[in-house]
Amino acid sequence: MVKGFIGSAVVAGLVVSVGMSLGCDRITRSPTQPTAPTQPPPDSNRPGSPPSVTSMSPEVGSIDGTYFKITGAGFVVPRVTLGGVLINQSYSPDPTTIHVTTAAHVAGTFDVVVTNRDGQSATAPGGFTYAAPESFEVDGAWEGGADSNYETLLRFTIQNNALTSVSCGTSATVTFSSPVPIIHGAFSGTGDDRTSISGRLLSPNNAIGTVSMPSCFGYPWFATRQ
Repeated sequence: MVKGFIGSAVVAGLVVSVGMSLGCDRITRSPTQPTAPTQPPPDSNRPGSPPSVTSMSPEVGSIDGTYFKITGAGFVVPRVTLGGVLINQSYSPDPTTIHVTTAAHVAGTFDVVVTNRDGQSATAPGGFTYAAPESFEVDGAWEGGADSNYETLLRFTIQNNALTSVSCGTSATVTFSSPVPIIHGAFSGTGDDRTSISGRLLSPNNAIGTVSMPSCFGYPWFATRQ
């Protein structure tokens, strides 16, 4: 018996309480906490869900080189092949969109294959077609952006496969006295008031080029048919 002391001590995982009023030693086991189950660390190389391809926009492009957008889901650092050939692409953190640019290519319809970093892939059979630009229907109003950020409003009109007018930024609309013909998908013309424009069709609905007007001097542009 221990007298004249009230306290406790820990011995080999036990709490030993000594109480003079009880006149004896009291031993109480310390409470134990439940142990959480051990979880395996995440495996960064473990394959995720496979990608899926919903659409291409546009689905037809110029044999002289073109641009299109792939929409789908589950894109993770993807690479794109068109007809078995790896093509240039711009991928953003958005896992639903891939922007693609291609060089000149023979005419025809080809499969589009998107392959993720983990090797899983999705195929759009016959997803994209290369065609001669003179086969495109391009008459109508076009609208887009000019300057290095494509933020300056650009508009032009095509009638009977020829450019008839153009406006850019704050410049007034210039109407060409002689419409500028589109030949094999390309055009270049000058008008009054130091206006000049050149361009190339990427698809029936997309075109790129440069324009010079008082408020848009030497600006690159990108436009879509409305």
